Amino acid sequence: MRKFAYAITALLIMSFTVVPKVLNRQEDRKMLLDYMEETKQFFLDNVKDLSDAQLDFKAAPDRWSIRQCMEHIALSEQAIPQFIKSGLQPMSDSMNHNLIKVTDEQVIQMITDRSHKAQAPDMLKPTGKFPTKMDAINAFVKQRDENIDFVKNSQTNLRDMFVKNPVLGVIDEDQAYLFMAAHTKRHTLQIVEVKNTTGFPAN
Repeated sequence: MRKFAYAITALLIMSFTVVPKVLNRQEDRKMLLDYMEETKQFFLDNVKDLSDAQLDFKAAPDRWSIRQCMEHIALSEQAIPQFIKSGLQPMSDSMNHNLIKVTDEQVIQMITDRSHKAQAPDMLKPTGKFPTKMDAINAFVKQRDENIDFVKNSQTNLRDMFVKNPVLGVIDEDQAYLFMAAHTKRHTLQIVEVKNTTGFPAN
């Protein structure tokens, strides 16, 4: 998972002003769940009714097709929670929530900013794992629904658990799942870019 951690780090090296975040808002979990649902639907809306020709169209030889973006999204939906859980620790008495220097809004903005490019780790590069479009969609939906259920039913305050990031320091568990959902939106926006490319098949 070390390569995956480095990839996440690369995505987070952005030119944003880091400011203290507001903690313990009552709507925290609802906001997270709403964003997970929103990015799920955004993905589904943008891949429905696409033909094989549309799925396999590439804006350039070195660019991903929509089918490849879908595979990456589906693979990441499982890998990101594994990364979170592998490094998750409780906030100890000696720690202060003020060690978190990035806001939820900044996490979302950084990851969805398509002007900053990053290379996917080998484990998340598309290799044709899913035979059909529906296989990729079903894999994503199954894992996203499991992740939503986890957040919805967790008895732990997600703000009291953290993952150490080599660039930003401490990110709480709530923000880590925001990162996951924002990652889905980032690559769905990539799908939208492909669909808006000159030469994209009409059907």
